[in-house]
Amino acid sequence: MTTHRPIALVTDANVLIDFVETDMGVLGLMAVHLFEVYVADSVLAEVNALTPAVADSLGLKRVSPTVQELQEAAQRGGPLSSRDRLCLVLARNRRWGCLTNDQALRRVCGENDIPVIWGLQVLLLLHEKGFLAKKRALQTAHAIHRQNPRHIHAGILALFEEKLALL
Repeated sequence: MTTHRPIALVTDANVLIDFVETDMGVLGLMAVHLFEVYVADSVLAEVNALTPAVADSLGLKRVSPTVQELQEAAQRGGPLSSRDRLCLVLARNRRWGCLTNDQALRRVCGENDIPVIWGLQVLLLLHEKGFLAKKRALQTAHAIHRQNPRHIHAGILALFEEKLALL
C-alpha cells in the first residue's frame, strides 16, 4: 500500500466476491469506517449474490461510467479484462484508489500511480482501527482462503496472519 490512503476506492469483482461469499458485513464496515467504496454497475452485475439494493444497504456507491470511460475500457489488448480496465479507467479519471487482488490490475495501477488496496488489507485496517475483532478478521481471511485458494493461497494467508499478530 502507498504511504497515503485514498479516501475513495473503486472495487473490482474479485474482492466483492470474496467478501460476499464469506463475510458480507466487512464490506459495510469498510464503506462506513475506511473508504468511500465505488463499484461500476457492470462489475456489480458480475457478483450474483450482491444485488444493487444490498450494495446500497452496505454503503457501496454504484457508479455509471461515462460513454468515454466505457469506450476506453472496451479497447482490446493488454493483460486486463474489459471490466478490470474499467476499474483502472475509473480510478485514474476520478483520482480514486483501486481495491483488488488481481495481479495484472495491481501492476497496471502501479504503473499509473494509482494506489491499490488488497482485500485482506481491509481486514487489517478495520482491526487496527478497532472496528473488527481479531478473531473475526482471522476467520474471514481463512474463509476467503477456502473459497479462493488459487488467488488467496497459503503464503498470502500466512503473511496476513503475521501482520494481524503484530496489531
